[in-house]
Amino acid sequence: MRRRYSSYTPDPEAGGRLLIGPPSTFDSVGAASDEAGFEAFYQRCRALTSRMWPTLLRPLSTRDEARRHVGDDVTWHLMVDEPIGQAITAAVSNDLVRGVMATDALIGTFARLNDPALTQNICFLYHLLGGGTGDWDVPIGGMGAVSGALAAAATGYGAEIICDAEVYAITADGEVRYRREGRDHRVHAGHILSNVTPTVLATLLANPHPCRHRARR
Repeated sequence: MRRRYSSYTPDPEAGGRLLIGPPSTFDSVGAASDEAGFEAFYQRCRALTSRMWPTLLRPLSTRDEARRHVGDDVTWHLMVDEPIGQAITAAVSNDLVRGVMATDALIGTFARLNDPALTQNICFLYHLLGGGTGDWDVPIGGMGAVSGALAAAATGYGAEIICDAEVYAITADGEVRYRREGRDHRVHAGHILSNVTPTVLATLLANPHPCRHRARR
């Protein structure tokens, strides 16, 4: 279901509120001059995402094949080759507006906007690729319906889901130690998927020097 507004961001300093939608409220945060640049930036991004979106159901393209398919070397360079922070800061001047745009590049990555590893570019492209437009629709039934469907699919294939379990250690040979209802447990696996920060994962692995993962190019 399509959302009427794509984002809402309060300005803690001036007290204004930036609402992106019909209509937007750039003027309330002193960024009226950035509205055109904001729209032009995302219009340019669609030159890439609208071309790449249909390819997700095809065999994976090489980097060169994808660039040729997009057919817009300038946009490819801005979104893929160079840190996305450069394109964002060139498009708008207001820091709050830049922050709204940067959210799609940084959330969950622990990267910097101008990180040469380009992890933020991967995240940004992921957020804008959906449907070729970048619109984030609302699932009917809310996120509970989504998580419920995922759980049903997983358990249908034999997965066991354990809630309220505190993982306190992971070993390199695939052992996970966790605490639940006051008792300690251990399980072994060939592969372990982690959804915690690099620092937390290093603590679980008893590794004082967490590695910084770099994006594959």
